Amino acid sequence: KQAGQTCADLERVDLILKTLEHVHVDLAAGDAVLFHANMLHKSEPNVSAHRRWNLIFSFNTKQNSPDRKHYNAQYSPLDKVPADAVIKCESLEVQHREYLDPTTNPNVTVLNQNH
Repeated sequence: KQAGQTCADLERVDLILKTLEHVHVDLAAGDAVLFHANMLHKSEPNVSAHRRWNLIFSFNTKQNSPDRKHYNAQYSPLDKVPADAVIKCESLEVQHREYLDPTTNPNVTVLNQNH
């Protein structure tokens, strides 16, 4: 862990940096960057008075579900719904949210419970 976050093995990172291109991406407030989950990446500390948000999407095939209970979500079948189901949605209840629980998932940190 580094600065409270899980990170890549730093010895391996040093080896990779010797052989692969290191690319800097400068972003303005409100910009976003998308990359493959295997892409080594980092960001410098946020020194502004504003929050830095991140949103992580992770897609996996059902054949690649974790082999044991883990803090990442397990595979569960998706129900196919009509195209207008989002517009007609009346409930935002989400099932299978155990992986969001900071008491069982070491990657979830509650920064401020008042927000």
